[in-house]
Amino acid sequence: SQLLQVNFAMGYSAILSQQTFQKFDKSTINKLSPSEINGKSYVATPKDFSVAHLNYTDQQSPINTTFGLTFGKRFGKDKKLGFIASANYQNIFRGTTSNFFLPNSQPGAQPGFDNIPLFSDLQLRKYSVQSKRIGLNAKFDYVINSKNKISLTNTYVRLDDYQTRIVYDTVTLNSLVDNWQRSTWQYQSIYNSNLQGFHTISPKTKVDWSLVYSSANNHTPDQAQFIHEYQTVQSPGALDKLQKINHIWSHNSDQDLAAYANVTNTTKFLKKTIEFKAGALLRNKHRSNYYNSYSLDPLLGSVYTTINNAVFVFKNPSDGAVNATGNNYTFDETIASGFAQAKWQLTSKLEVLGGLRIENTNQKYETELGVDVYAKSGTIKYTDFLPSIQIGRA
Repeated sequence: SQLLQVNFAMGYSAILSQQTFQKFDKSTINKLSPSEINGKSYVATPKDFSVAHLNYTDQQSPINTTFGLTFGKRFGKDKKLGFIASANYQNIFRGTTSNFFLPNSQPGAQPGFDNIPLFSDLQLRKYSVQSKRIGLNAKFDYVINSKNKISLTNTYVRLDDYQTRIVYDTVTLNSLVDNWQRSTWQYQSIYNSNLQGFHTISPKTKVDWSLVYSSANNHTPDQAQFIHEYQTVQSPGALDKLQKINHIWSHNSDQDLAAYANVTNTTKFLKKTIEFKAGALLRNKHRSNYYNSYSLDPLLGSVYTTINNAVFVFKNPSDGAVNATGNNYTFDETIASGFAQAKWQLTSKLEVLGGLRIENTNQKYETELGVDVYAKSGTIKYTDFLPSIQIGRA
């Protein structure tokens, strides 16, 4: 037997026929922060930062595309080996335009004459987002004989989000507009591999087991945002003033290894069917998290023309150093557990289910805070005993 499926679709977002899609070049983004490249003790300088990805180009009515492919087949004389794989790709463009009115005198907003609402700020927010998704999945299974079967499943998914955010914040009191421009590239991935076995030891006894590996990653390299400020109505001598710029790097990762095993035995007790089941779990999880941000200011009296002509500096050279923070940490967790349960079929419609689960957890974390900071690192250990019993309709 064989399976083959293909799908393909194209379209567009209606809003992008009215709103220009603005994109940036992700290849100009540094994936690693200055401290990751040069070491934690490194003091960054303005030349370590790029503004190239704060240049935007317009794209009119970009086309959305999706594609999917699935193929499966069983092999061999007795069709004991089976294989199925699928792949999916999506490239979707989205856009939004929204207005936000901030009432005057927050938090105690008061209306004006004739109870007319007054507002201190008006924000116009425009987003252009491109999302690229890739999904891959493959499964093999092999029937050794009528009593034994194994399978291997692998899954990989990745999402790349490219987001351009433009905000115009108009302050009515002093007739100024703050223009915020931000570029964000966030890419995430998940991988899972699962090896399973199913075995019939006897007509009354069955065994199943699993070995599982999983990993997940999330990266947002050099999220850059800058501001410039100008008057709502141009007047002689009015300047478009350059404001500060921020660069943020963040990423985290999780890795998980787990082993499961279960034994099931079915017998009779007082002439009623009763199923005994016992199992064990051993799992190790590791997580790491990184966050680092830099804030630079323009040269005194700088006028904004383009981002490429802008010059940013640290107020103090030491501002380029990395500060110890609890946002940078590692975390490890080991869980060992076991359970035993019984399911007794009293009648065709009534059953009793009871059991006990014991779970031991051992956690350890380490941050980059100073040694004099409370809870810079620590361990957490505990054991749970979780008994249960229930009576219900079968």
